[in-house]
Amino acid sequence: MIIDINQYFLKRLVRKFIKKMPESKSRHPHKHAHKHIVTETHSKPKKTNKALLAAILFFAILGFCIGLFIDATSLTTLLIASIVGALAGYFTGTSINKSLAGNSDRRQ
Repeated sequence: MIIDINQYFLKRLVRKFIKKMPESKSRHPHKHAHKHIVTETHSKPKKTNKALLAAILFFAILGFCIGLFIDATSLTTLLIASIVGALAGYFTGTSINKSLAGNSDRRQ
């Protein structure tokens, strides 16, 4: 009973001090609901390392060919030349990717 009385007085107090905006009685609700068109958020394009892979393969094959000219009979020479070529291709490919990424940022 005490809770009901407190709620009653609280509601009256709130109504007294907080005034609601007047509602127009002549205003009719809309006949159709507004359709909100949600545009898709485009994610960033996936970063591809095509230049990196191409450079690694090219320089590894180039290193293998150079290893053939140096010593065609030794497998270790061919292997070391291919690994050195792949490392050179890795560093070349990363620098190409960085320069391409810098150019795409300037275009936008």
